[in-house]
Amino acid sequence: NNQEVSCFGDVNNSDDSDVWRVTWSGGGKHWESGDKFYLQHDITKHYLGSLGLEYPQPLQGQKEVVAMRTKTADTLFSVAEGIYFPQRAPPKPQAAEKKKDSDAKQEKASEKKKNEL
Repeated sequence: NNQEVSCFGDVNNSDDSDVWRVTWSGGGKHWESGDKFYLQHDITKHYLGSLGLEYPQPLQGQKEVVAMRTKTADTLFSVAEGIYFPQRAPPKPQAAEKKKDSDAKQEKASEKKKNEL
């Protein structure tokens, strides 16, 4: 049997029933356009699914979503629209050291100017 999925609360009013886990085909740290993914409810372990039923009101074309016991074609979604940012490489240790050296030189120069005045 499918379970009803509803919205509850807001940013300041939530509970454990609002937690869904994302798993996707990419399997890495970041997903990309075209990856397939599932949303699994943290407590019930059911998967979010869309049955394809559309309602005319309140938003035309709105589809019904349910929580389903197992993974099916109805629970598999695709990453499609959005803004994708490239991964950033962590700063190289040398760059951080060079900045420290530069900052120290500037501080010494400022101190020297103050002493000359």
